[in-house]
Amino acid sequence: MKIGLLMLLVLFLVMSPDGIHRSLAARPSIVNIGAILRFNSTIGGVSMIAIQAALEDINSDSTILNGTTLKVDMRDTNCDDGFLGMVEALQFMETDVIAIIGPQCSTIAHIVSYVANELRVPLMSFASDATLSSIQFPFFVRTAPSDLYQMDAVAAIVDYYRWKIVTAIYIDDDYGRNGIATLDDALTQRRCKISYKIAFPANARKSDLINLLVSVSYMESRVIILHTGAGPGLKIFSLANQLSMMGNGYVWIATDWLSAYLDANSSVPAETMYGMQGVLTLRPHIPESKMKSNLISKWSRLSKKYSYSYLRTSSYAFYVYDSVWAVARALDAFFDDGGKISFSNDSRLRDETGGTLHLEAMSIFDMGNNLLEKIRKANFTGVSGQVQFDATGDLIHPAYDVINIIGNGMRTVGYWSNYSSLLSTVLPEVLYSEPPNNSLANQHLYDVIWPGQTAQTPRGWVFPSNAKELKIGVPNRFSFREFVTKDNVTGSMKGYCIDVFTQALALLPYPVTYKFIPFGSGNENPHYDKLVQMVEDNEFDAAIGDIAITMSRTVTTDFTQPFIESGLVQLFNLVFCTHYTASLTSILTVQQLDTSIRGIDDLKNSDDPIGFQVGSFAEEYMVRELNISRSRLRALGSPEEYAEALKHGPKRGGVMAIVDERPYVELFLSTYCKIAVAGSDFTSRGWGFAFPRDSPLQIDLSTAILSLSENGELQRIHDKWLKTSECSADNTEFVDSDQLRLESFWGLFLICGIACVIALLIYFFTTVRKFLRHEPPEDPTPRPGGSTTLPDERTPPKNGREKCNCRNFISFLDHKEPPKKKRSLSLTPTTPLSNFTALEIEGPVRTHLYGYDMRAISALLLRPLPPLDSSMASSSLPSRTFYRHSLPSSAPPPPSRGACAAACCCLRAAVSRRRAAAQLLSAAGFLIAVSPPSLAARRGRMVVSLEDYVTSPDGLKYYDLVEGKGPTAEKGSTVQVHFDCIYRGITAVSSREAKLLAGNRSIAQPYEFSVGSLPGKERKREFVDSANGLYSAQASPKPPAAMYTITEGMKVGGKRRVIVPPELGYGKKGMNEIPPDAPFELDIELLEVVPPAEK
Repeated sequence: MKIGLLMLLVLFLVMSPDGIHRSLAARPSIVNIGAILRFNSTIGGVSMIAIQAALEDINSDSTILNGTTLKVDMRDTNCDDGFLGMVEALQFMETDVIAIIGPQCSTIAHIVSYVANELRVPLMSFASDATLSSIQFPFFVRTAPSDLYQMDAVAAIVDYYRWKIVTAIYIDDDYGRNGIATLDDALTQRRCKISYKIAFPANARKSDLINLLVSVSYMESRVIILHTGAGPGLKIFSLANQLSMMGNGYVWIATDWLSAYLDANSSVPAETMYGMQGVLTLRPHIPESKMKSNLISKWSRLSKKYSYSYLRTSSYAFYVYDSVWAVARALDAFFDDGGKISFSNDSRLRDETGGTLHLEAMSIFDMGNNLLEKIRKANFTGVSGQVQFDATGDLIHPAYDVINIIGNGMRTVGYWSNYSSLLSTVLPEVLYSEPPNNSLANQHLYDVIWPGQTAQTPRGWVFPSNAKELKIGVPNRFSFREFVTKDNVTGSMKGYCIDVFTQALALLPYPVTYKFIPFGSGNENPHYDKLVQMVEDNEFDAAIGDIAITMSRTVTTDFTQPFIESGLVQLFNLVFCTHYTASLTSILTVQQLDTSIRGIDDLKNSDDPIGFQVGSFAEEYMVRELNISRSRLRALGSPEEYAEALKHGPKRGGVMAIVDERPYVELFLSTYCKIAVAGSDFTSRGWGFAFPRDSPLQIDLSTAILSLSENGELQRIHDKWLKTSECSADNTEFVDSDQLRLESFWGLFLICGIACVIALLIYFFTTVRKFLRHEPPEDPTPRPGGSTTLPDERTPPKNGREKCNCRNFISFLDHKEPPKKKRSLSLTPTTPLSNFTALEIEGPVRTHLYGYDMRAISALLLRPLPPLDSSMASSSLPSRTFYRHSLPSSAPPPPSRGACAAACCCLRAAVSRRRAAAQLLSAAGFLIAVSPPSLAARRGRMVVSLEDYVTSPDGLKYYDLVEGKGPTAEKGSTVQVHFDCIYRGITAVSSREAKLLAGNRSIAQPYEFSVGSLPGKERKREFVDSANGLYSAQASPKPPAAMYTITEGMKVGGKRRVIVPPELGYGKKGMNEIPPDAPFELDIELLEVVPPAEK
């Protein structure tokens, strides 16, 4: 019986809606949380409304807390008075709350965070002080973006516009000091800095703020960062406008306090907005969502309900709303895991002195660690976006809107996101879906209207009216005084570098006061490293002169754009020699320099002394970078010492070479002509002016130097101070051993001339020898009786002079010799081969019919033939050989002698003239038969003048070569054609190159299309089995667009020629041999009009 009752009890508990878990850990009916705010502030007012809105939504949602009511106990604190606000916050901590929303002020948040850690109460704060961290305060949870990210966004804006120095104005409390310290770190990472920091108390008077702004106006920086609260910030803008500090040249960047004020206040006075025109500010980015819209829609009702009807929503309202929801969700998970709300007292908090703080009233939340763990694991989408915390207790993916104050409102000009740490015009939530791109080239903002109603980006700095004159160090040189030196008469500095500096200053849009201070005694060249070090130590405000830009110097100082190219080169004494070089294709004589030094490697491997200029960086460069022993180096102070050291050489106390900068070398070589340069520059540096790090004047002077280079003023200054060479062309001072000149090829010209003269002499003597052996030509005058003069009957010359006169010699030179190679021609006989013998006819070549002398054939036919007896040998006959030019390779070879009789034959017995003529005429027919088909085809191509062409309605010119007699091709009918696209006599595209029957191009598959339709895609490669056989797989060539319309009106069997313009041909791409934008001829042969049934 007892067992049965026990089973029923267990079953009842299991089937109960609340279950065993509910019975073991019952949820409380009410849970209290606290809120520490400043009610009379804008952020405090919107935070109170947001908390009430969240409570209404949470308590009306049955899925959250499951019947437990969430209540908030709010306490007003004074942020202006840090001590009083701290006491008020500590008194509030006496109440038993499981979590606290706030505090709003960073100063109070520091104190409360210590107490919250001891009481184990999670602190859901939206204080932005970057020094508040969960590492120091484990129970501190930040529900709004930290100033660490906001100041990074401000630094990104400063760097984007290439400003280097800024002025920071901030409120003198934890919020202001820690925020500016964070900004300083962010700017340093971008090689920018805060040049002037000025703080003011929260209760500063108007006169104090005016003095503050006046001191700021004396600073050179015109980029002002304002990090304060809404009350003091608005006063500063109003006073700055009265002091004309909101005009051209100024840049004002306010932190997010300004956007929070403008967003929350429905009506801002017009004079307040007028005093902030052109200001940039930041706003925490809140993505658009339905939840955000729902909260905004009921905000008006709530603001009236809680007596804040003048307030609208702001970014902080959304963060506070989500903070309450985060606590509610964490509580729900806390209760589901069996958590209980209980408090206990700590003996350490007892007040033994009887004070009024009542520390013993503070209770420790026993399971505060469990609730904190649930809060840190929060991951939901709220009205502010994704609510999720990182390891440091901050929200993930903080982002800001970059706002420009224009007129009566604000305009978003871009965004900054910690996801990429870059400025962009793309929404941050869009960037989250892509891989982060940290390239600075992707940064972009929309145009900003700056103070003074200008869209031109301010320079960011000026020379203040009370600025002291710049102290500029100038080297007082002893040698090469053309670059920079001190005038002993006037005491002023002059030279090439001085003119460049003064001309660059003249291009600046503002005046610069300066004073030149000579550096060095003038008895020797100063050491330039010491001069640059004095700039770093602020003994000089700048250093100008022939200062080389080296890597070690750029670490501590900034240099302008180089105004002259420089680099280390090697000088040595000049000795000429000529070397002979040869290759398989040419023979040259090259002029080179007789020295063992060809480059820096040879100099390093040598043990000879090396010279350098006193004060130059070349000494340290050779020792540190080239590892050359210092004992090998010789200091030289003047061009005269250069010349003497090179003249004596290393064996007589001189040097093998001198390493110096190219401008000095060029100036030295303009006077000393027996010196040359070996190899090329082995450093690539220039000269620039040195300034302290992050000096804005350095940037503007660099721009001015570039302008001097572009307008030619830099070259004019160069020509004024640096003279050109005084050496003659035959004794040049600057010889580049790698350069070939015209005189370098005199040996080649001599060899070629001698060879030509020898060849001409050989030809002349050979021709004279042939002329002396030359017999006069046979006199073809017939004798009486019809016979001609025989060789043995010729009249000898009367004397040697008649044979060797000038006229005969010139006639001999003009006479062309017959080709030495003979090619016998076989003609097809009409009688058996046994009845004929070969007859060779010799004579000069006259090509009239495909390479054969037909006039010789005719002359032979008309010549009387002597009777032949059977005993006469064929070799005794007078002979004449036919020659022809070589035929194209496509022509068939002539029949051999073994296959047919010779071109002209005679019988062993008597033969008639008619029989011989018949044989020769049959040979002529054979010659015509074996002519090249391609040549015959080209000669058979009809030439049509342009006037004979007809113009179609489409504007195409065509000519019908052959009028067809079959059906007519009409628009819409399907036809089969062959076409050829001919460009300058070359067939570039042809349908006969398409699918072939067994590879035979003469029976290629025709091209089929519909007349009048637009061109379709080219045919795919496929095998086609037709009645004519299997065609090979080759794609049809692409016809021109003109063919689809010009075919209309043709008849089957007809041929038409069309002049195709580029736009109806192959356009800008061309095709095969047809170039882009080229007209060509199109020959079309209409083969068939396909009936509809066969389509």
